[in-house]
Amino acid sequence: MTRAGTGSKAGDKRRRLIEAGLELMEELPYADITVAMIAERAKMARSLIFYYFTDKDALFRGVVHDLLDGLRRVFETNDLSLAQDPAVWLRREVEIFLEFMAAHPQAMATIVSQGWEDVEDDSGATMMDFTAGRVQQAFGAHPQDPLLDAALHSWASHCVDLAIRTRKTAPQADPETVAALLIGQLEAVFSTLRTDARTG
Repeated sequence: MTRAGTGSKAGDKRRRLIEAGLELMEELPYADITVAMIAERAKMARSLIFYYFTDKDALFRGVVHDLLDGLRRVFETNDLSLAQDPAVWLRREVEIFLEFMAAHPQAMATIVSQGWEDVEDDSGATMMDFTAGRVQQAFGAHPQDPLLDAALHSWASHCVDLAIRTRKTAPQADPETVAALLIGQLEAVFSTLRTDARTG
């Protein structure tokens, strides 16, 4: 739980804590980050952290919320209504995601290790919800298909896992090859489900 605070000064202080938390999350494993380190980085009294956030976990959930909301805004610059080919649109979606992962590798690894994929952005969606919904829309898929929804959420989770594993075990891998792998896996999902629909 967090306190929203009132007035611009309160908002500025909360923002400084969020920014300090993000900086530290980009540098260190979550377990190594202390409340004292956050206060020092933000140049604020330690007690103020507990005014705006109930505990360290709540502060970092706030960090994740803001980080993922930023990712959502970048995704939205890839306007589906302007794309002539869904495949081209999808490739750009994957490129945006991989660029984001490359820019925030430690933070994304922490999100996964702490199980924070359930944190919602300002639209009320988790990262997996948002990704699955955009792909469904692009390919004209029925939004109430539970099997497709499960498959797309699994694919979105796999995107994160593959990017993290690639950074650790194959850091020289060509990003275009990684993108092609992810797109091929998604195409297989749609191909399989279309086949099932024809034969079911």
